Amino acid sequence: MVKHKDSVKYDAEPLGVVTLPKGWSAKRNSDGAYKVSGLCPTCLGPAYGPELPQFDPDESLLPDLPPLSDAREILATCHCGRKHGKDGATSCGRTWLVEISTDSDR
Repeated sequence: MVKHKDSVKYDAEPLGVVTLPKGWSAKRNSDGAYKVSGLCPTCLGPAYGPELPQFDPDESLLPDLPPLSDAREILATCHCGRKHGKDGATSCGRTWLVEISTDSDR
């Protein structure tokens, strides 16, 4: 069992984009939405997230966009339930985008 890192200080700065980390799972719900879950890479508490809402850009305004890929970015957030040194906090504050491939959905 992995031990939670209580010594990690709260920080709300996003960590960036990561490919689905080892030990994480990605699932597609019956409504077609993707969800990810695993351990927070910073404090090792539980973390999860839903898919970000999709949008349909006006291609005339954004003509240089690459074609859509078979990948999705899902906003994941730490939900460890610990304060990490900040009153009122319920996690270490970290968020990041988890990129998953959806090739197998076709």
